[in-house]
Order: sequence, then structure tokens, then C-alpha cells
Amino acid sequence: MSKKNLLSRSSLIVIIICLVVLLTIFFLSYLNLKNISTLNNSVSELSKEDSSIILLRNCNEQLIAAENHYRIYINSPDNDKRSAFINNIDSALNYCNKLSDFDKDFSNKIQQNVEFKMVVYDAIKKLKILSDSIGNDADHTFTILTINGPMKLV
Repeated sequence: MSKKNLLSRSSLIVIIICLVVLLTIFFLSYLNLKNISTLNNSVSELSKEDSSIILLRNCNEQLIAAENHYRIYINSPDNDKRSAFINNIDSALNYCNKLSDFDKDFSNKIQQNVEFKMVVYDAIKKLKILSDSIGNDADHTFTILTINGPMKLV
């Protein structure tokens, strides 16, 4: 009777192989779950908005709005557009100053570019005034001379 209760050697080997396979499957599942958890944490970390990117985006939006207001102001001198332009430039510089906490050199470059753009805006304004004053004083008639050479406006 004791032989009936004992498992055969081949049955014992099959059971051990099944246990090893099950343990291997559980171990690989654990490793896979750990990798998926790490991947999920990385994706959630990367999907968070970086505050420096938000500041850059806001600064860019303010500079675009300032440029649009300046274009309108230069074509039809409207003090509301001029003040909107100045407010947008101030807002952009404020965002730029906040950005200096993250990258001071980059913030300084943006401020230098804005200052250069202000010089260009001033030059455009002066040229527009000069152009308007010349256009109003001229009689808009030109004589074209072509004497043995290129055309010249007189």
C-alpha cells in the first residue's frame, strides 16, 4: 500500500518542472511590473509642465502682442495702442526676469534682444515720421533721365 501512495519518479519530475515554470513566470511578471511602474513614473514626470517653459511661452505671447500693437500704432498713431505696446513689453520683461531664476544667461540674452528691438522700433518710428514728412512736401512727379547710362530719378 505504501507504493500506491508514493508518487512515481516521473510524476515528481513533472511537478517540479511545473513549479519551476510557475515560479519563473511569477518572477518575470514581477520584473515586468516593476519596469512598467518605472516607465509610468517617468512618463508622468515628463508630462508635467515645466514652469520655465510656461514663462517662455508667456514672454513670447507678450512680445508677439507688443509687435502687433506697435504695427497698428506706427500706421495710425493711437495712444491706446502705444500704451498697450509698452504694457506688453513690460509684461514680457517681467516674465523674463522670472525666467532668470532658471537660466540667468538666457534671460539676459532675451532682455538684450528686447532692448535691441526697442532701438529698431524707435528707428522705424523716426523713419516713418521722416517718410511721412517727405511724402507730404513732395509733388510726387519724377523725371526719368536715360542719357548713356542707367536710369536716374530727378
